[in-house]
Amino acid sequence: TEGRVNGGEDFFQKIMDDTQTQIAWPSKLKIGAKSKKDPHIKVCGKRENVREAKDRIMSVLDTKSNRVTLKMDVSHTEHSHVIGKGGNNIKRVMEATGC
Repeated sequence: TEGRVNGGEDFFQKIMDDTQTQIAWPSKLKIGAKSKKDPHIKVCGKRENVREAKDRIMSVLDTKSNRVTLKMDVSHTEHSHVIGKGGNNIKRVMEATGC
């Protein structure tokens, strides 16, 4: 499968069998394909098994980074408080997180 783009069924099934975990992935995910957004993959099982499955998945998928995304619903009247005067609150968050 090296250099070939294929669905994740065989890839994830092997990892699930080897690590005794359950994995949920986007149905349209193609292993080996470049994508603009990192896929959301859920791995369930014992902690050490999940860690092993994650390491195997991360070693194959071409992810942009090991980043975390936070989405918030904020009332339009509160946007200015989140952003801060001159964008200072957002700038502080960006500096603290390296984003």
